[in-house]
Amino acid sequence: MRCIRHGPNRIGRDYVVGDVHGQYAQLMEALERVDFDVARDRLFCVGDLVDRGEASLACLALALEPWCFAVMGNHEQMAITALAEGGGMAWDLWQRNGGNWVFLDGVEEARSTMNAACPHLPLAREIVAGQRRLGVVHADPPDDWGQIEQTPAEHLLWSRRRFRRDSGGSLDSTRVEGVDAVVVGHTIVEAPLWLGNVLHLDTGACAGGRLTLAAVDDILDAIPCTTWPAVPVDGRRVVAASSSCHRPWNRRRTLWSVGRFSHRCAPSGPGEEKKFSMKGELFW
Repeated sequence: MRCIRHGPNRIGRDYVVGDVHGQYAQLMEALERVDFDVARDRLFCVGDLVDRGEASLACLALALEPWCFAVMGNHEQMAITALAEGGGMAWDLWQRNGGNWVFLDGVEEARSTMNAACPHLPLAREIVAGQRRLGVVHADPPDDWGQIEQTPAEHLLWSRRRFRRDSGGSLDSTRVEGVDAVVVGHTIVEAPLWLGNVLHLDTGACAGGRLTLAAVDDILDAIPCTTWPAVPVDGRRVVAASSSCHRPWNRRRTLWSVGRFSHRCAPSGPGEEKKFSMKGELFW
């Protein structure tokens, strides 16, 4: 099944985290700050648990935990192919894109853990929260969530369509029908960014930036917002200012970012989109 659906969490809280990329310590710090309870709470990951971070194996093993629910990212796909082939072009491509952690933990250990984790990494997940539904994919959802089972895996894992600017210089804010909102990662943004009802949550933990953790209820409550700032690690109150709403964030409205922002972010113009091309040798 490409999309796994999760009923409401009636005993605890649900959170979504951006691309982890081997930043195990940052993730544990973020979970500690929200008093995450593994017996009651659930963590959903937008994919790319591995690569570019030394603790990639520990992050990959999280997919086996009963409280962690990840989707597959393009880096898991690269790793699966490389480990299966054991060399050649697929291996070289993976190594150029952060797969060198495999030499810290051993190829066989990495292959064994990936084989165990793979059945727990669907292409999409859907979370029910009350009367609302939140989708989770790695890169880009279909325009109609009802087509999630038919959407090509390449689109779900690699697409950066929403960051291709139109003639007026605007990003694609088309709303996804058939679901209240969707959370994705894949493309690094300086702060969590809404495009339509799609929330981009990869704030560059692997590139000197932040790892962002957000509560599902707060995401769904914030759908009308068009921009969403990160909350400092110390939990100070900030105001989420946008063209459509102003909301205070505090410890009861949970959006934690751990680390520092990166200079790498979403392309600022058409000429910069080449660095994000999936036809190139380096992928984010």
